[in-house]
Amino acid sequence: MPRRPMQSRLVSALRPQLEHFNKEVYCKLWTPLAIAIGVIKAFKKHLTADFKARPIPEFAKHLRGQALVDYVNKAQPFFKAKLPSMSYEQLKYRIMDWKYIETSDPMIRGKAPEIETEIPER
Repeated sequence: MPRRPMQSRLVSALRPQLEHFNKEVYCKLWTPLAIAIGVIKAFKKHLTADFKARPIPEFAKHLRGQALVDYVNKAQPFFKAKLPSMSYEQLKYRIMDWKYIETSDPMIRGKAPEIETEIPER
């Protein structure tokens, strides 16, 4: 007896149950999931507003380096802070165009010399 007809008979016999199952799963799973996502977003907005309303302690205003990173990671749940791998100068030169960087070097800051030559016509 070939297997293919048996499988197709089984699928055709289960098709109404599968269609009913899909509707039931949609109603029982996706609707509460959508409600849960809405509740989480509302709670997150409330949590963010509460966090913004908290004053920054005086000692935290004077923290630098790893002490500041540790305080930020302990005080808030929104992201994990870490020390940058590049210095401020390296980062500044990497993200800014040269014409916006303040420098005292005339070779970098100055304009290109004007060449007084005529362009030949065709």
